[in-house]
Amino acid sequence: MTVIKNVTKFNKSVTSKDVAKLAGVSQSSVSRVFNPNSERSVKPEIREKILKAANELGYKPNFIARSMISKRTGIVGLVVGGPIGPFYNKVILNIVVQLQIKGYQCLIFSLDSEHHIDEILEKVLQYQVDGLIITSAALSNDIIKLCIENKTPLILFNRVIKNLDISSVYCDHNEAGRMVGEFFANLGFKNIVNITYKKNTTMTAERKTGFYNALYERGINNILEISSDYTYDSGYKAAVELLKKKRPEAVFCSSDLIAMGFMDAARYEFGLNIPEDISIVGFDDIEMASWHSYNLTTVSQPVQTLAHSTVEVLIRLIEEGLDKPIYKKINTNLIIRGTTKKL
Repeated sequence: MTVIKNVTKFNKSVTSKDVAKLAGVSQSSVSRVFNPNSERSVKPEIREKILKAANELGYKPNFIARSMISKRTGIVGLVVGGPIGPFYNKVILNIVVQLQIKGYQCLIFSLDSEHHIDEILEKVLQYQVDGLIITSAALSNDIIKLCIENKTPLILFNRVIKNLDISSVYCDHNEAGRMVGEFFANLGFKNIVNITYKKNTTMTAERKTGFYNALYERGINNILEISSDYTYDSGYKAAVELLKKKRPEAVFCSSDLIAMGFMDAARYEFGLNIPEDISIVGFDDIEMASWHSYNLTTVSQPVQTLAHSTVEVLIRLIEEGLDKPIYKKINTNLIIRGTTKKL
């Protein structure tokens, strides 16, 4: 691995030819190392020599000139919804790392409740990004048209918009919900609570549909639905309000953070034992879910696979100029730990 040292003085006269001479390689090899759009790869040992020589000379490639020639910037825009929790922190890290491996840099744009997605995307497109990854947002036909007019490839992360021809890498949330519903039914639960995200997104609707249908098909209709944010505090508050009135047999939470908040309130505010008194299932399988203090049964969304597949599909759209959208479905898994037990 090359260790990049701090260069205290930047020599503006250094060119790729100088780097090639010091590294003992061709000038075209230097260009390929610093050009993310190059179709030809460079052997790792050659890349190592070139980066070392560039570091010693203080060489900085002219990215503006390069982008004018190639008509690409080597930059991908990533739009994320806020606030960002542990799941999306991991998503962002994996996407950024995978883009860098492929030779692209990433500009991250956070979408808060005060800004409309179209407004943000118009600003993103001003940076002339080579492609866009959208992790959570409601897209309009106008912004899709704008992306098409700009010939900017666009991909959705972990969601599908059926009425728009947009590439997507996603988990089957209907199947994920169904998996939990069947699991609850097999454990013998009849009195069930579903703490779901308060906004009726496509992902939320599909997950609820799968969960409820699996239970209804087995004659289980006593299901209480509670709307919530994805946060720990929301889960804690939901538990306090619910457990003052009734104690369900099982709770399905739409995020691990909600489940953890619910667990802590149940244990510390009401003295309940998990899973002896209540069974709880979360969603996402964030790192904390496996901690001994929670040991949470949850649905795992394979973040690394989702991120890698998203980047791979986007790069195909960029470099191959594909017109038709690509859809790739990633399976979820139920991770059974210590917060559920059979009645």
